[in-house]
Amino acid sequence: MSTSYKFYVQMDGQTFGPYSAREIRDLDLLDDVMVTEESMNGQWLPAAKFDFDDMVRKESGYSVPQPNTNKSVVNADGTVTNPNGWQPQSPTHPGYQQPTPPVQVNNEDNSSPIGWCILSFLIPLVGWILYFCWKSSKPKKASAVCTWAWIGFALNIIVTIAGGL
Repeated sequence: MSTSYKFYVQMDGQTFGPYSAREIRDLDLLDDVMVTEESMNGQWLPAAKFDFDDMVRKESGYSVPQPNTNKSVVNADGTVTNPNGWQPQSPTHPGYQQPTPPVQVNNEDNSSPIGWCILSFLIPLVGWILYFCWKSSKPKKASAVCTWAWIGFALNIIVTIAGGL
């Protein structure tokens, strides 16, 4: 029976995820990056404490022999395996905040922003403002309006210089 993991990573005050054990292992996180798994009930541990290779094997359905069924979650060397599932633990520090869900990217970002691109070309400041408003929710539209804002800005500079000659 294979196990399914949902890991979250906290970097620079932001939470990213969910990631499978294979995706987390492939990210090659630094040892001090804080990581949690959905079943850990908000407990964050440094990435160095997890044995992601073991978790990838379990996620893939390969059984790993466990001679001692009373094995603790944190091994003697400080790594975390997950033989019997996480034991629920409440956070111990008073400033604990529940992890925030990752930002959802709008999948309906496929409509053409031609009107916004024209406006961005004519008034580049509008395009730059729209870029920063849309960059996480509508990345394709944000990129398009920013590109046209830069084109309009550059063409305005060229016309201004050519008009002064």
